[in-house]
Amino acid sequence: MSSPRAAARAVPIGYLAAIYRFFRDPNASIVGKLFVFLTVAYVVWPIDAIPDVAPILGWLDDLGIATLALAYLGRVAARYRHALPQAPGAPAP
Repeated sequence: MSSPRAAARAVPIGYLAAIYRFFRDPNASIVGKLFVFLTVAYVVWPIDAIPDVAPILGWLDDLGIATLALAYLGRVAARYRHALPQAPGAPAP
């Protein structure tokens, strides 16, 4: 069983900063940002495509969507991880 501290160490600070830069970047994809926010809403929202009262199938749709969103965030974080923070309105490299 893992502790909250172990979970906090699992994601390096550089990736969290990269994800923050992605959400703050005005040139970043609006569709990508919406996908992440809507995924969080879908997982939290009680109304699903497959209701959670179905023991296994109800959780698998949430898990599948969350996995896609995390994979997307991983790709985005890799792009933004080494990018230097820019002033608002500055052109992207």
